[in-house]
Amino acid sequence: MRTAPLLARIRTIKPEAFVSESLATVSLTAERTFLGLLTQADDQGRLWAGHRQTLPTKCVPERLGEST
Repeated sequence: MRTAPLLARIRTIKPEAFVSESLATVSLTAERTFLGLLTQADDQGRLWAGHRQTLPTKCVPERLGEST
């Protein structure tokens, strides 16, 4: 029996995340990384192994006008 390939789902961040007391205790970089990882994980919280090279740019993309 064949199973259909899994399709990507749109991940959203609830507004409550921005007033979270636990997230308020970490740096902005850590908060942004957490929220970025949250949008990339599947329903079970797993990340695709192929993301190893591209995951950093998906979580913290370059800013326009900023040099690295």
